[in-house]
Parts: sequence; structure tokens; C-alpha cells
Amino acid sequence: MDKNSYKVLMSRLRNHHYDYFKKSLGLNLLITFDGYDTPVNASIPYKNNPIEFYKWICDNPDEVILSFREKVELVNKVYLLKPSALKSIHRKCNLPFL
Repeated sequence: MDKNSYKVLMSRLRNHHYDYFKKSLGLNLLITFDGYDTPVNASIPYKNNPIEFYKWICDNPDEVILSFREKVELVNKVYLLKPSALKSIHRKCNLPFL
């Protein structure tokens, strides 16, 4: 597939099938996140600032679709860095935002 055809396909997916588009991109989806002037890939705050990303994803669970592995890794990172930041239901390993 050439570059122009790919851009058209992605544009159509974004406009007409946003849920599928969002799910296919995962952490590569552009989000607006505090501390950044422009939209950034969700993977940047996920890796660089997991505690703030955890709080953000709890408040905005439908913005980014995380795989089960990414959710478990995020909860583990937050638990190692600042266990008190975890919600009580996440401390019990229920992961309700799955």
C-alpha cells in the first residue's frame, strides 16, 4: 500500500470508525496530557510518568484502550513507585477499568 492510500485509510477509520481506530492504535494514540503543550502519544506519559498517567486513565477510561498486559504493568509500576496512589479496588487486583 502506498503512503497516500494509507493516509486516506487512516483518515476514514478515524472519522467513521473511531472506536476501532482507537483500539488499533493503543498507546500510540495522541492524547492531551497535562505538562505537554501539544498532543503526545499516550506511551510517553505511560512510560515517563506512570503515576500521573494512572490517575488520568482512571478519570478518562475511554480515551485510550490498553491491553491487559499494559494495564497490569501500569498498576505494578504505580504500586512500586507510590502504593498510596492506587485505588483500593486496584490494590485488590480487580482492575475494574479493564
